[in-house]
Amino acid sequence: MEITKNLSDFKKRKQTELTDIRIREILESITDAFYSVDACWHLTYIN
Repeated sequence: MEITKNLSDFKKRKQTELTDIRIREILESITDAFYSVDACWHLTYIN
């Protein structure tokens, strides 16, 4: 049971990492200015 849980956790982490990479690649490839802010209006991303 523990091995299955660990494998499932690993797969979820890996998928999250791949999604983060893909989103970063998309944001860095757009030619328009783009930024994001958090709930307190602090900048969290600027390309």
